[in-house]
Parts: sequence; C-alpha cells; structure tokens
Amino acid sequence: MKERIVQQLGEIEVLLPARVAEGLAANDRAKAGLSALQAVAKQATHPAEEPDDLSAECAAAGVDAAAIRSMMAAARETSPGRIAAPGLAKLVRSLFEDVGAMIAAVTAGDQAAGSMADNRLSTLRTRLSTEYDEIEVARIIELSALLGGADSLHRLIMDLHKALNRLSATCAEEDVAGASAHGLLPEDRPLIEAFMRGVHRTRDLKFDHPGLDTTVARSGTRLVIQNDIGETDAHVVIVTVEAMTVAVTYTDIHRARARFFIALFDRFAVKWSGLGRERTKGFADGDTFYLITGHYQADADKSREAFLEAIGMSLVFLIDWNRARKRLARLISKSEAVGLLKWAADNNIGHRAFLQAGDIQLIETAFDRAVPLQTRLGARLDALLGRQAARLFLMSVLRTATAGLSAGHSTIFASRPRHTAPNTADPSGVIRSTTCTGGVSGASGGCGASSGGLAGARETVGRL
Repeated sequence: MKERIVQQLGEIEVLLPARVAEGLAANDRAKAGLSALQAVAKQATHPAEEPDDLSAECAAAGVDAAAIRSMMAAARETSPGRIAAPGLAKLVRSLFEDVGAMIAAVTAGDQAAGSMADNRLSTLRTRLSTEYDEIEVARIIELSALLGGADSLHRLIMDLHKALNRLSATCAEEDVAGASAHGLLPEDRPLIEAFMRGVHRTRDLKFDHPGLDTTVARSGTRLVIQNDIGETDAHVVIVTVEAMTVAVTYTDIHRARARFFIALFDRFAVKWSGLGRERTKGFADGDTFYLITGHYQADADKSREAFLEAIGMSLVFLIDWNRARKRLARLISKSEAVGLLKWAADNNIGHRAFLQAGDIQLIETAFDRAVPLQTRLGARLDALLGRQAARLFLMSVLRTATAGLSAGHSTIFASRPRHTAPNTADPSGVIRSTTCTGGVSGASGGCGASSGGLAGARETVGRL
C-alpha cells in the first residue's frame, strides 16, 4: 500500500492493519535489541562467563545475530560502571527507532495512547546516549527494569505490545470480493462488492502489470475504499461513502491523466473540484502531484452502486496511460491520442495489450505486411493515411492486440496466420484500403472501403 500519500490525504484508517503488523514486527526487534543490550553489558562486566545465546531470538525478529555476537565478543569495561563495544550506539539507535515504529502503529488506531507513549519515549531517550559506543551500565539497568515505580524502556515496550494486540483484535482483516477489509458493518458489503465488481470486470486488461490492490475500512460514519492503481507512489484513488454521498479523491503526477480520469465519468453528475497542485517529499517520481476531488449524490442504492462499479472499472485504464499517450502521439496528434485512449476505455479495450505487444514496433510490423513494397512508416501515421483512416487503423490495433493477448497469443501481427478479434478488421487491411486508391473514401480497384469507427460501431475495412 502507498502509505505516504494515503497518510497525507488523511485516510489513515485503511492503513491500520498494515501499521499494526509493522508495529508487532518492531516489537520483536525491540525486545531482541533490549536483550542484546543487556547481554553486551553482562559480557563486558563478566567476561569469564558464558555469553548469552540470542540466536533464536534474533532469527525470529530478523535481527543480525552474527553482528550481536561480534559486539558481545568485543565488549569491555572501560572503567568501573562503564562499558564500550563497537556498534553499541547503533544498537541503541535501532532500539529507539523500533519503539518509535510501535508508537506510530498504536497512534494509527488510538491517537491519545500514541501521544502518551511518544511523550514517555522522549523522556527515556534522555537517559541513554545514541552518539557514542560507551555507556553507563546503570543506564542500561534502568531502561531494562520492570520493578519499582520508575518508567523504563522495557515497561514502555510491554505497554505498547498490549495496545497493539488490542488493535490487532479490532482490525482483523477479511476478504470481501477480493478487497482486504476490516471493521465493517453489514451494510458495507454491497458497496464493496459493487466497487470490486467493476475492478474485476476490467482487471485482466492490465495483463502482467502489477496493481489494483484494494483495501477497505470503516471509519465512523464513512466507508473508506483505497486502491493502489499502479506502481507510481503518488498515484492513488480513495473513495469514501457516507449515506448516499460518494466522494472520490484522486492523485496523479500527470495532469493530463487526471483530466482523463474525470472524463471517464461523463455519464454521472459528479461535482469536481479544481485540479490542485500539491507538493511533498520522498516520492520516487518527484515532489509534485495533482489532487482532485469529486462528489456524487446518489438518489438510490442502485445509482450509488453503479457509480462505485464505474470507478472500479476505470482504474485499469490509468495504468501506463501516459506511456501509451506518448507512444500514440508519435503516430497521431496529442488530442487524437487522448481521444483514442478514451474510446479504448469506453469500450473496455484498454491500451496495456498494445504496449505489452510492442507498441510502435507492432504498428511497423502491420504496416510492412500491408504495403511491403509501396512505402515505409516514417512520417506520422495520420499524414500517410489521413486522420480518419489513421484513427480506424489504431482502433483496430488496440482491439486486436487486446483480443490476441487475452487469447494467449504473445504476438499479434508478427506471424501468420493472423490473429484478429471477432468483428474487427485486420489492421493491415485498413492500411491496404487507404493506400491502394486514395484513402478511406476511395476504395476502388478492389481495395475495399471502410465505415464505422465510432465507439461500439462495427468496422468492415478493405479486402482481408
């Protein structure tokens, strides 16, 4: 899950199960780290005794046992009551960081408890230096103690572990139509099922690209649905449902793709905000992203579920969208490329198959098969064929690529026999019909004609 952007958008409820799991893992590391700190102190002050074997504890927590053994072997008493060992400061820093991770997990589910624990940790940090590999043994004893009234790091770790266990019981995850969900009410399930019905209707069109994982949580009066879409850090959609109002929050690093997302819901009366530009740090794709929100007021359960299903269906068409737009814009105008991608989304065809099967190379192969001796693809496609013919051709390419990959063909146009989608013209036939006799309106000399080309229309192009 894309935790950084989801947290920035303020919808931390969907993060709770993952945060609790991270907190419990940090608990294991913190306990192993505290045991290691005590073992180093014991070895430094009682070198003749057998060193503690922490192998099993370290292995269970994912801590480097060999590094701990080396530290113990090198530990020494520098003066009465003070010990030193290489890497000791790093061990203490890691210990505090793990306790901090536990606090972050608790805060995700209980802000008051998390704040109190954070104050305790701030006080305990002052008792132990994280800068030097030399420490007073008394400080280690204080932080490890459980008896008496004084607070200790050991006591804080135990209290945080109890809080995490309580949260774990309340956020046990369940699978609802493929979504990972927690804290649901009975009335939430039809809403989740509607969204996931849309996701599943088009999910296969991403082919081998990762993405579309969905998490859901109940937050007070709202149901919160989050989908990762693809791999880009700042590319996420969060849908909240409260009574009959559905709110969509969408973030993207590409302004053009954000506009495309809005256009996918033309048939719904959605009130969209302006496209705001936001800045943050830590994203692999840069510090700037675009944020838009939309609100849809449903008049009945049926229309509310229809909108949720439409959102779920739309997400696959956002994966690799900018890459597809750039590839197509080498063949036709930018506006035509966006229009073609909108047509592909409206007709549940998509563009991922086109990219996966070779994109521009796919076009060159089809062009070469159609007119191998007449010309070569060098200029833009719409300059060679004309605007309408180029559009018809690329519509056929997108549709045939999707049909071919869906049927298990790794290549679509590279070899014979041709793999052509039902009710779809072979793309090379479109080229022949437009290059033999003066374009789509020509079609004399046995080269055929073309009609159709609108969304949902049937095309009959040339003599195939």
